[in-house]
Amino acid sequence: MPHRARFEIEETREKSWISLKLTGELDLSTVPELQRHLETIRRGSAAIELDLSEIEFIDSSGMAFLIRASQAAKTEGWRLGI
Repeated sequence: MPHRARFEIEETREKSWISLKLTGELDLSTVPELQRHLETIRRGSAAIELDLSEIEFIDSSGMAFLIRASQAAKTEGWRLGI
């Protein structure tokens, strides 16, 4: 049975931005969850902050996702802080 990494997203909403505190591992098995969450909230917010201070491990798929998300923010006109 494949290992399922521990991963949690805690969302905090302010007037002009949304903060997502990520906890656990950001890897191949957890990137899709973060991707779905970002796709949902970015439609209603101009600014999103990702707090990675509680991330214990990040693999190349997690890093690639962060780079793609940053590029998408620039292209699509929303702000992403990491």
